[in-house]
Amino acid sequence: MSKLNYMRNSMFALLLIFLGFNVQAGVIENVSGALNKGDVNSIMSMIDENVEISILDEEDTYSAAQASVILKDFFNSYPVKSFKIKHKGDSKDGKMFGIGNLYTSNGNFRVTIYIKSGQNGEKIHLISFEED
Repeated sequence: MSKLNYMRNSMFALLLIFLGFNVQAGVIENVSGALNKGDVNSIMSMIDENVEISILDEEDTYSAAQASVILKDFFNSYPVKSFKIKHKGDSKDGKMFGIGNLYTSNGNFRVTIYIKSGQNGEKIHLISFEED
């Protein structure tokens, strides 16, 4: 392999790695921005067809329509002050995740988000709100 081909292939590999990190950062940042505003419509645009939601001690898998009602009720009960991502990365099973703190008028929550890649792109597969 010539030096030129080696350099070209190396640059291409670096570009793919860089783009992969930007996609991950973009998805997590979009979810973070929506949580920071308590914007259920934006969150719903990133929800998978079925999503696991855990709020306090109640956990179940819901359709997107059911998830919308549950999240609206949550954000009506707990108006958002702010949300800050603390950790993000990839799980062992290939899902992206983000962990952050949600500050509301009626209490604070540790939020865990799992995002999986599928035919429809990256979608929220699980969102959990635990009292902090």
